[in-house]
Amino acid sequence: MLAELFTMIGKARAVRREKKLSRVEFEQAKLAKFRRLARHVRTRSPYYRRIIAERNIDVDRCNPSDFPVLTKSLLMQHFDEIVTARGVTKQAIAEFLTRSHDPRELFHGKYRVIHTSGSSGEVGYFVYSPQDWIRGTYRSMGSQGRPQRKRKGKFRLAYYAAIDGHYAGVTMFRSFERGLVRLFVEMRCFEVNSPLPEILAGLNEFQPDVLTGYTTALKILAEKQRTGELKLEHLIAIGTAGEAASDADRALLERAFGCPHVNGYGSSEHLM
Repeated sequence: MLAELFTMIGKARAVRREKKLSRVEFEQAKLAKFRRLARHVRTRSPYYRRIIAERNIDVDRCNPSDFPVLTKSLLMQHFDEIVTARGVTKQAIAEFLTRSHDPRELFHGKYRVIHTSGSSGEVGYFVYSPQDWIRGTYRSMGSQGRPQRKRKGKFRLAYYAAIDGHYAGVTMFRSFERGLVRLFVEMRCFEVNSPLPEILAGLNEFQPDVLTGYTTALKILAEKQRTGELKLEHLIAIGTAGEAASDADRALLERAFGCPHVNGYGSSEHLM
């Protein structure tokens, strides 16, 4: 937990520092980070060591455009050559995901694993160390500030989406049940494929401060809020992710729930 705290403090300081930079300074800072990463993979990754040698790349002067675009297909094809952590292999992750459907369970007791849904025809694996996870989820931990709450106690967060696997959304929200965040947040997840009456009863009982999930699913709940079957009285924000949210969707959700709507851009590859 101490390491988590130090990582969060470091990330907060970096964000504050970067907000003060000019555009040119910000681009220079990003390039310096990229070159540190290039030096790291030259030493640790057989795949990138080969790319660097074949293209005669100077890692102290390189740019992202010097490297080939890393697609999901390339990642899965060269997974074991790309990954730089011992014991993290494609086969080991496949075996882990075959038996584990609880997004709270850690791979090797340490790493969070996210898999894509396979809707594009190919499933992708993405693995996060504890430090990388904090960096990737920092924006979703309230660093942007929150509206004024209507009550005291732990912050109540409800997530309504697919929760039966190691998907990006549910893994991110379930992570709030561990570490420092659990001291301030009470989290409850609701399976989008469960019978709607059960969902309505659970949400009415829980009374979240923030309700988030798939846009289409929340639009269904918005209609139930309008008719009075859903009675959420403490909401300060609605969050959507996983699907596009139009201006019409935003207006519908804000009108039904009486609070601001935020559409977050998250991905399996980079988190928030």
